[in-house]
Amino acid sequence: LYGQNAIECPSKPPSKLDLELFQLHISRIFSLVRSIREAFTLYYWLISWDNPTVSIFSLVIFVWSCLRFNLEYIACLPIILLVSVMLLSAAERKKGRLKQHFIQQQKESCIKEILENSVDRSNFRPVGGIEVKVERGRNLRSQELGISGSVGCHVFWHPLRYIENEEDKKNFISQDKLLESRQDMGETNFVFDADPEWNKLTASSELRRMQRLSPNLETLLLERIRGSKNNKADPENSKSILFPFLQPVCRKENFKKKANFGVEPWKSIQGAIVVQVRFSDVLNKLPGFKDTLGEVVIPLSKVM
Repeated sequence: LYGQNAIECPSKPPSKLDLELFQLHISRIFSLVRSIREAFTLYYWLISWDNPTVSIFSLVIFVWSCLRFNLEYIACLPIILLVSVMLLSAAERKKGRLKQHFIQQQKESCIKEILENSVDRSNFRPVGGIEVKVERGRNLRSQELGISGSVGCHVFWHPLRYIENEEDKKNFISQDKLLESRQDMGETNFVFDADPEWNKLTASSELRRMQRLSPNLETLLLERIRGSKNNKADPENSKSILFPFLQPVCRKENFKKKANFGVEPWKSIQGAIVVQVRFSDVLNKLPGFKDTLGEVVIPLSKVM
């Protein structure tokens, strides 16, 4: 911007390449396709006899038009239909209803998306927490050659670790959207030793975002866990991390009872904390060499 060799700011792209205008055209095309689908849905509803009165009235109009209409003019029906739709759209545009129609469709799609990703529940769910620390390992060597290397641990929360049936998993996820995917908790530093001792456990970006949303939650949970006050976690130089989780809801036998959304005991948690031991050297970057030595799975129901 300044100096002898200042770089000139590029000019704005032409209006034909405007991204917002392009997105508007795409949304209008999707709206047109949606309207055509709604027209077919209406037609299927008319012939399905879900409402006998409307279906009988439509049948009478159809039979009357077949008896009174001359068959040699059937080719003009698509043109008449197209002209009718264009006249109706012109009348709606003149009255400002077309813009309201687009806004209403966008509003309905947003509401539908929110409802699909939500659960009909209004009761309070208590929050618990567990303090995780990974201190040392023993005899951690390469599985292929048995040599030492840099060893570290990746810690994550697997909410449905002990649910093997896919149908049961779908039922659990339908009642609690938080069970849909695992959550990263943190990872240790890498130490070049067969018997490593880790001095740092860094919280994951996902966990740090959660802590920013509830800044006082970590302090309160640490007071409950350690039994003392003035427990402030240092995210930069910490040997442990605190992971919060909600009390479980709805056991398997209550899936069909839609009105029952009560909380279950803490020991009914089906998840586990998984400590994944990772090995790093020159050879494991080659094909055929694994970088994961193994996993240590800690069922949360066993430590409650």
